[in-house]
Amino acid sequence: MAEFTLNIQLSNDAMQTHEDVANALDLLSKKLCDLGGDLDFSVGSVGLLRDYNGNTVGEWVVKS
Repeated sequence: MAEFTLNIQLSNDAMQTHEDVANALDLLSKKLCDLGGDLDFSVGSVGLLRDYNGNTVGEWVVKS
């Protein structure tokens, strides 16, 4: 069974509060929904998590 793993780094100025984390998760959720059927969720797939400034603050990966 595949597993979706999300890592978030809380090290930059735009990723310090629970609101910052919620905003980044909301942006990721919208991106995943927008991609819909074009999203490859096979094992080995990787994507980035960004803050509201567009800085990379984490990543997601599908692994076995």
